[in-house]
Amino acid sequence: MEQEDTLESILNLQLSSETLTMLYLPSILSLLSPEHFSTEPNGTKQGVSPSHINKWMNRITSLMQSKDAGARWAGICLARKTGHIRRDLLVEYAQRWINLTLPLLSKTESPPVWKASIDLLVYIFMNTSHIADFRRQVSTPTVPKLTTALLDLFLKPDLSLKILIISSLSKLVTRFPTLHRALGPNILGIVYPVLSGASTSSYSPELIRSTAYLLASMHHLDGKPGAPLAWRNTLDATIAEVWKCMSHLQGQVYVSPISPKKPFGFPSLPSDPLMSYQVALDRLHTLIVIFEALFSANPTRSVLVPVSDLAQLTLHLLRGDIPPSSSQVDFTLLQLQRQVAPKLVEEGECLAATLAYSLRQNLTPHATSLVSSFVYHLEREKSSRRINHLLHSLQAVLDHTTTHSTLLPARLFRAIVPKLSALLPRKRAIETTTSQGATSNGLRDQLGSSRKSKKRQRDFEGADVLGVSSADNLLDDPEQAQTVLLALDILQRVLRMQHLSASLHSLGSRLVLGLQLHVISDPNLANPSLLTSSGGNSFRNQLQSKLLKIQGELSLGTAGHAWRGLTLMTDVLRHCDMDSAVSEAAISGFSTIDSLIHPRLPPPLRSLPRAESIMLFRVEEPKEEREQRIELRLIDGLDLDVEVMERRDVEMEPVGPIQNRILEHASSSTKVDPTPASVISSSSIQAPPSFTAVFATSMPAPAVQE
Repeated sequence: MEQEDTLESILNLQLSSETLTMLYLPSILSLLSPEHFSTEPNGTKQGVSPSHINKWMNRITSLMQSKDAGARWAGICLARKTGHIRRDLLVEYAQRWINLTLPLLSKTESPPVWKASIDLLVYIFMNTSHIADFRRQVSTPTVPKLTTALLDLFLKPDLSLKILIISSLSKLVTRFPTLHRALGPNILGIVYPVLSGASTSSYSPELIRSTAYLLASMHHLDGKPGAPLAWRNTLDATIAEVWKCMSHLQGQVYVSPISPKKPFGFPSLPSDPLMSYQVALDRLHTLIVIFEALFSANPTRSVLVPVSDLAQLTLHLLRGDIPPSSSQVDFTLLQLQRQVAPKLVEEGECLAATLAYSLRQNLTPHATSLVSSFVYHLEREKSSRRINHLLHSLQAVLDHTTTHSTLLPARLFRAIVPKLSALLPRKRAIETTTSQGATSNGLRDQLGSSRKSKKRQRDFEGADVLGVSSADNLLDDPEQAQTVLLALDILQRVLRMQHLSASLHSLGSRLVLGLQLHVISDPNLANPSLLTSSGGNSFRNQLQSKLLKIQGELSLGTAGHAWRGLTLMTDVLRHCDMDSAVSEAAISGFSTIDSLIHPRLPPPLRSLPRAESIMLFRVEEPKEEREQRIELRLIDGLDLDVEVMERRDVEMEPVGPIQNRILEHASSSTKVDPTPASVISSSSIQAPPSFTAVFATSMPAPAVQE
């Protein structure tokens, strides 16, 4: 259909009456495109005649002047769409549309009409500010009127309308700061009640966040010279208010190291302890959101940021101190302080992530203390929701800061590994799988006779109920699945740390490889409950993608030589799921292998270690690595590779392709050609010895000892 015919058909059919216009408005808005308003011919298509465009604009104007509220709403929506497609028509009809929509904000209209009018007016002023004549003649006298109407309209109870008004005010204040200088106190009059926490329960998080960004943009009212000072004063006032809230919540007297010139006009806390603690906690949450909004704002000039004061404030929140109980302390207040302590830690985690994302390397001197606080809570936290929040914030801190501690990587590694225990198979499941494989070949008697010296295992009635079954490794909670994914992200960053000991790095490499083999060999890893709630297949694909990314980084090695599990990784890459995320990780892994086969750098001058010196399996691990593994309770099932080596002369029929490759590698030689990474080729990559259950299983996470 030609463009002229399309526009003419809409005018003659869908826009023929007000009722049809309201009925077909969604389809009209989705159909219109710049081609329908182009007056120039495009190839074989003819342009739209100016007469049809004039009819279109006249029809929009008549709809905006209609007595029916629905027709007015449809006309405003069509004007917004037309102005988005043709900017010249927007400038030409802007004055007329402003005169028709601005009075609607002061009348009793339906909320959809108010929202459409606000959207159209803000769009007009934001997209015509570059035109000097229009700005001088139209914007300068009209924008203050619009802001005043929005402030009056903010008193309406509609929550979505409030959010739209706050967002519109943020745009107008940022674009026209001089015109809003006299209205600054009025704007703050609607900002402080929302952010004070007195009635936060009636406000949504979206409204609080929008209001915080409006407060962060108020420094533009002081002009270019005074905007940095105003921004810094807002930051100082926020820090002072956080210390006040902490003093009330923890029952101690804290003095803010910064005294703001213009503190916030928040009301005082209620006298009732139950009410005051709730208000103070809500106010603290809004202040953390203000920090995020302030660091997202863009001051016109450079400004000094009190990094040390912010770091000390964050550490104090992460500590979540609870005052010691004594005979003179009110037990009601003490109980309230203990209840709000986890909330203080959560707010400290959010503030730490915000500072790390905004300040980046400027926060490096305090990174060790921050990460230590995260590890402290990670070692003691049991709730999946709290662990996920911790890991998410810790990931932001590790991505944007650098810690130079030599002991912290080991602590972080020991705190992360137990979170992955839900994925590893248990000892009973491995024994069951081994016995099934032996039964299929009629070799159960031979295996039993080869271990006459060992004690016979006795199965009692009900042992399948009391013992650990093979289904215990299935994740039955979406939060646990999210914990595993986040823990893998943290483990990937821990393996990059230069101060991580060689034994723990080897242990982590075996853990990643064992997880990958288990995920591939167990297609029923995803629980049906996850499949209906958060998508079990999606979780499995995300898990494979993260594991492949970690193996891609491990394939480069740590001392200039290729990783010993490189051949196993290539087998994994050939048999992974062809999901989009997994395929991207596989492509990245193959590019890493290509960089090893075809190096871009000359070979190193120093001699490289032999491949036999790179530990990968339990039979090869030194004393230090064995002690680390036993301390982390990663002992169940690790003797399976020894059993396979003892039975290498016994012929067993593998259950699947993964088991087939396992037995092939189990019978291979233990020596690998120590070819340097700079001259390595595909033919020189040999398979390592038996890798059945490289890191196949783990006991439940150990209890943290105080």
